[in-house]
Amino acid sequence: MFEPIAERIEALQSLAASPIFVNSVIQPLSRIDNRFIRINGWPGFLDMPLLEAAAGEESRQKAREIFGEYILFVKDVPGFVNPRIISMIINEAYYTLEAGTGSREEIDIAMKLGTGYPMGPFEWGEKIGLGNIHMLLSALGETNPVYVPAPGIVNEK
Repeated sequence: MFEPIAERIEALQSLAASPIFVNSVIQPLSRIDNRFIRINGWPGFLDMPLLEAAAGEESRQKAREIFGEYILFVKDVPGFVNPRIISMIINEAYYTLEAGTGSREEIDIAMKLGTGYPMGPFEWGEKIGLGNIHMLLSALGETNPVYVPAPGIVNEK
């Protein structure tokens, strides 16, 4: 997971002629370096058919040369698309558990059978790491309270 530490950014900037990919789900390029290529490298997401990314036009061309049709560029916002959606599903699952509506196992089974997802929300949370989910939801929650993490989602870091 990329951490936007000044020394690390400076070291990567020295490689500016090469495409620089960073796993930065939360920090947009405006807070890192607009020449970098942000990717969604959370656990489980790199196994998907498309790599979710954000980049400026010049960097997009470089990334397309490497990944071809297997890269999907989305808006450069915290959380991209998939992590936001999955994080909110996980968040809602924790609220559902807290309300006593079902157990973790029941909620996971219901989501897999009802939506065809490969994993239930608690399985996703374990794979991604609740610390990652908490950091994203907390960052998004700074501007929109709908994203505030459920009490069961703890920051592991």
